[in-house]
Amino acid sequence: MKDKTPNCIEFEEQLFALAENQLDDLARRNTELHLAGDGDLKDLLKKIVEKNQLQNKVKFLGKLSPDALSEATQGAYIGLNLLENKGLSYYYSLA
Repeated sequence: MKDKTPNCIEFEEQLFALAENQLDDLARRNTELHLAGDGDLKDLLKKIVEKNQLQNKVKFLGKLSPDALSEATQGAYIGLNLLENKGLSYYYSLA
């Protein structure tokens, strides 16, 4: 029986396709996407932004201190926290 869990390459391909679809919509709107943080997907996301020539629409803020993150999110309409399931102690440390 084949494992149905996608491997890393399949996940990146799916993410790439989803992001490109959403970035096409972003290009037509009068808005910006600000991404704070640093992680495994940063390089892939930068490639997607460059491929779609959206450097003027997507801003990579990098890793921010809690105070800087609070300031950066003051005018945000939506905030997301993406984290990998590494256990409850990891999860609660981010609360």
